[in-house]
Amino acid sequence: MTKENLLQHLQECCDRLFGCSLEMATEKQVYRAVCVAVRELLEDDRRAFVEQTRAEQRKQVYYMSMEFLVGTSLRNNLYNMGLLEPAGEILHDLGFSLESLCALEPDAGLGNGGLGRLASCYMDAATGLNYPVTGFSIRYEFGIFRQKIVDGWQMEFPDNWLEMGDVWLHTRKDDAVEVRFGGQVHEWMDGDKFKTAQTGYQSVIAVPHDLYISGYGSKAVNKLTLWSASMPQSFDMNAFSRGDYVRALEQNTMAEAISKVLYPADDHINGKRLRLRQQYLLVSSSLQSILNEHLKNYHTLDNLADKVAVHINDTHPALCVPELMRLLVDEHDYGWERAWEITCATLSYTNHTVMAEALERWPVSLFQEQLPRIYSICQEINRRLMEKLQRVYPNDPGKWNYMAVIANDEVRMANLCLTCCHKINGVSQLHTDILEKTIFRDYYNLDHSRFLNITNGIAYRRWLCQSNPALSGYLQTLIGDGFGTTVGTIFGCCPNTTYGESIGCVAITKNASIYTIIGAAVIAIIIAFFSPFIALIETIPVCVLGGVCLALYGFIAVSGLKMLQNVDLGESKNLFVVSAILITGIGGLALKFGLATKGKAIITITNIATALIVGILTNVILSIKTKKEKQGEVKDGESIAVVGEGVTYDTDDKLPGVRKDEVVADSEAVDEAVEELGLEDEDKTATVEFQAVEEAKDESSDK
Repeated sequence: MTKENLLQHLQECCDRLFGCSLEMATEKQVYRAVCVAVRELLEDDRRAFVEQTRAEQRKQVYYMSMEFLVGTSLRNNLYNMGLLEPAGEILHDLGFSLESLCALEPDAGLGNGGLGRLASCYMDAATGLNYPVTGFSIRYEFGIFRQKIVDGWQMEFPDNWLEMGDVWLHTRKDDAVEVRFGGQVHEWMDGDKFKTAQTGYQSVIAVPHDLYISGYGSKAVNKLTLWSASMPQSFDMNAFSRGDYVRALEQNTMAEAISKVLYPADDHINGKRLRLRQQYLLVSSSLQSILNEHLKNYHTLDNLADKVAVHINDTHPALCVPELMRLLVDEHDYGWERAWEITCATLSYTNHTVMAEALERWPVSLFQEQLPRIYSICQEINRRLMEKLQRVYPNDPGKWNYMAVIANDEVRMANLCLTCCHKINGVSQLHTDILEKTIFRDYYNLDHSRFLNITNGIAYRRWLCQSNPALSGYLQTLIGDGFGTTVGTIFGCCPNTTYGESIGCVAITKNASIYTIIGAAVIAIIIAFFSPFIALIETIPVCVLGGVCLALYGFIAVSGLKMLQNVDLGESKNLFVVSAILITGIGGLALKFGLATKGKAIITITNIATALIVGILTNVILSIKTKKEKQGEVKDGESIAVVGEGVTYDTDDKLPGVRKDEVVADSEAVDEAVEELGLEDEDKTATVEFQAVEEAKDESSDK
């Protein structure tokens, strides 16, 4: 998308949302307009990606996790879509800063730590690699919490991230599903078919909200579907008419509590109940959505395991096992054996830690109260497991009890996953070894083939490319291109690097379009197969090619000189670094190492490479600051600054008679700066000189 097209799209969004132009909009309005514009572009790419994957009948991956630590979306999406620079230029022209707009966006309150970050990394990586993946979690209204230190004590406050973060969510109320809690389960045989019915239950409506995930250098757009909870009928009119206003809203409030906070305190029974309801809402609504989508595409669930992979991220979504069985058996009339076969082949499980929180256990009484049908399915899973264990490990009741899904009046979530999932992994080789040799040993010995290791990774583009683009560029050039060139030369291929001539071409033609570059590359490849064209090129006189090279390399040199405009050569350090680079490079200083072979050194560092090394080393050496800076005097018209310990303090006080770009300070500001630097200690001395502008103050102060 060109800068002009992006600007037009932003204008349309601002007018549609707020009825005003970008020029007249406030900073928050511009922020929302930019976010909505980017989200709509992602929606367009999402539709195209879905159509492509459906046409190709590609396998769909669904990632279940109670948390996704996605961070912020504005900068990440702009970067991945290649719109970071044009968006920044547009905002700058309008008098806004991209940095200030990004600062308005809060971190999405959807995750807490490593578990959530890993889930988000998988989403980022899969999208960048064009894999169709959908994440499922809960739309926590207040995240986990916001911390403040008040009078030396940690205080917890709601994290109201949706106030500015809701612009990224696309709500689909028409795709809401029903989730049932409590009640009674009735079971009977209808001929040769097993039938169930649940009565007296509490119905909760789960509404999906989509957060789109972009991929770097990819047209793929995946989504993270977040569920919010509400009651089918949120208002009791009869109770309200009686004056019982609390009762009128009570049921809806209790339902909405499910999606209020990530990891509510569970040191009491109500907290445990809420956590269990959260986990079931996640898996039930997600699996219903998955099966509905699959039936739209294939009209059968027989091929579910061939076309769908559902991943359980830690044990929080372990209820996927009995819930998928419930849907297959109760809702779609599959027999137990066939339903179990499909469920085992569809589900996989990642364990994140051997600590208790990763091996959840629920009291049978609570589990049966909230999820009666799910409990009866767990009972049947456990009964069949016990029959198998008694055959494999006869006369070993201790092992039976350790591996049981239900034992000691508890329902064990980890064992539920271990009993069913076709793949089980740790998140490092050491972690996987511990699982196989200790807490999961008996299951590992039962079936080695299901266990493997998948080491945690990180989506470096979000944290490195965006936070430190300069370092990212160095790594890509020095490591990426360098390694590619090394490997290429082994096989006799061309080097994988960026040619300086390209800079000159872009500077001359003002054409930096990727389509032009691709077109030129395709033409060059085609021409290479036709010798007459090659012969024609060889007829070009050397003087003509010399003139072209003169222009190209000249523009490269000028581009370098333009960069120097931003460098303060009045500073001695900068002047010395630039001088060292120029003299070394232009002077032809090359370094040679190793024994000479036929007059040539084994290793030669060219003058250009030597200049780079000298420049880096010189800059590093000269940038090392002494512990204490020299005492200085602030003169009339200059900014007042107190320097010490490598920190500079400036005042923001503007006094009459001072130019807009000049800053002066009063004695109070100087006193505060001295105190902040700790320069009043007996072992430290410093002199801070202050002189006010005559038009601004009548007297001067010294300290």
